[in-house]
Amino acid sequence: MTTLEEIIADFRSLATIDAEIAKAAAPRLEAIAKKRAAAGVDPGGVAWKPRKKDGGRAYANAAEHVRAESNGNIVTLVLEGGGEYFGQKAERDASLPQRKIIPNVGDALPTDMRDELAAVTAEVLARRSA
Repeated sequence: MTTLEEIIADFRSLATIDAEIAKAAAPRLEAIAKKRAAAGVDPGGVAWKPRKKDGGRAYANAAEHVRAESNGNIVTLVLEGGGEYFGQKAERDASLPQRKIIPNVGDALPTDMRDELAAVTAEVLARRSA
């Protein structure tokens, strides 16, 4: 039988569950973003336009520049190496193709990332209730 003290402790532990989920989700969301970048597709799954000079794949090493970090209850995807190089800076030349590598702030989370976040959440909840 569960005591009142155990129930109270369970409720108090919920105060940190979001940070636990973020910490567990960060490497998995990073893996999705890296896989997508290595395949040369944007967060929505649309293939990037080829380079104009030779028709080759743009940003062949983009996956090496993607990382994710958790900070409290937030997971942040970071593109290292300069937004200008990867064509993601805020002020772009409209004549250049945009090849998104990670979602912009405020964009909807891609379905595969949303599904992975739901799976991580379920795992953390299952671990806590075991």
